[in-house]
Amino acid sequence: FRLPLERLSTYRSALTGEASRETTVTVAVTLLVVLSVLAVSTAVAVPKNGEEYTELYLLSEDPESGELTAENYPTTLPPGEPRELHVGIGNRESGSVAYTVVVELQRLETVGEERIVVEEAELDRFTATVDSGERTRFTRDVVADSGLTGTDLRLVFLLYEGTPPSDPSVSNAYREVHLWVSVPPG
Repeated sequence: FRLPLERLSTYRSALTGEASRETTVTVAVTLLVVLSVLAVSTAVAVPKNGEEYTELYLLSEDPESGELTAENYPTTLPPGEPRELHVGIGNRESGSVAYTVVVELQRLETVGEERIVVEEAELDRFTATVDSGERTRFTRDVVADSGLTGTDLRLVFLLYEGTPPSDPSVSNAYREVHLWVSVPPG
């Protein structure tokens, strides 16, 4: 066994400026490689906090297979006739969260370049507490019994953490999903 002391003297001379240009470049590249390996090792070893979010989604039952899918949503809600939808909530927050879902039927009009709600009716409201990292799904019967009829109505599901404000809307909801439906006159 032998210590490579001559290499140590080469590195020392490169650091003090007494070495050739080639030796100085070699030492610099070696130091960069060692620092890169340390940086990558640190990045891999340190746990990441990850993004926190909540997912809200709607599913409907496929009439042929009975499977839940993200298609075949109802497009017509005859007044007084329930339409089944499945509302899913996935909690990717750092702790357990108490959610409230408000279901509204809304008529919108275009004013300038903006669409504004000119008429709305609350159809349903329910709460759920979902633990961190968990998903839950609710089967809800949506019934358009508010007297609001017409085409191109927005059926919106508004998700809130905790208690919703007195005037729930898309702009103050934590998450929202919606469908466009028609409600014929009863």
